[in-house]
Amino acid sequence: MTDPGRPSFSAILALDEEMLLQKFLSTVAGVGLQGAEAQAGTWRAVLRELLAAIRQWRAGHGPDATEAGAGLPPDQAVSQLGVRLSDLAHDQGIVFATFFPGVKLIGQLCAACLQDQGGTLVQLADLRGFFDQMETGLCGHWLAVEADHYHKELRQARYHLLHEKRRYFVVFQRMAEPAFVVDDRLRIIDVNQACLEFFGGSSQELIGRACCDLLGYKACQACALEEALAAQTSFSNIEVAIIVGEQEKTVFMNGTFLGDINHEYPGILVI
Repeated sequence: MTDPGRPSFSAILALDEEMLLQKFLSTVAGVGLQGAEAQAGTWRAVLRELLAAIRQWRAGHGPDATEAGAGLPPDQAVSQLGVRLSDLAHDQGIVFATFFPGVKLIGQLCAACLQDQGGTLVQLADLRGFFDQMETGLCGHWLAVEADHYHKELRQARYHLLHEKRRYFVVFQRMAEPAFVVDDRLRIIDVNQACLEFFGGSSQELIGRACCDLLGYKACQACALEEALAAQTSFSNIEVAIIVGEQEKTVFMNGTFLGDINHEYPGILVI
């Protein structure tokens, strides 16, 4: 039973929502939580949820319990409160580094109010246990949401890369001009059909060869592809003479840097 000389836990926490909000807002600057004033509406909603949940929790839990609460077991219900607060923060765009310290601060303010109004050590321990359980639910759900968001972004990125790769492949293969792609060490990693027809041979014979091995040393000296890759830029209409089979051909070369792809820096050369 509750000591009749002590105020009821629920009565102690029947606090004025606005008063507690003002205490919170006047304290946040001192603990480095900037911008809370601009989100006062969100924090008011958090306080409303917390105070209502504390009163409901105490109705079926602890030394001043009246009757067993219906629905979820007490600890599970408190964890579900953490889930709701996590969803509220995500909906409002509040980051974890701001929201979680704010929730911790509210717990400290509630404990201070309880202590100031004569709460017992048992009541204070119960209140801290309530916040510990709620914070566990909040953190667990927050991590699950962030992981789900990360995996969705990863799937979207993979879809985008696959789409771009397919689009590049279609354009690359349909080009009338001979073209090949090199890595940052100027080794051939892809060729189009026109390139195979121009030089002869199969893709297996060309892929893996050094660019200079295919074009010849003199052509590589005149070609600006290596400089374009280093400067991440492009070049066009460089006239060079290359040996194809046993025949010398004069061609114009164009090349460009293709960007950072999986920390590699390929380029494309079009003849």
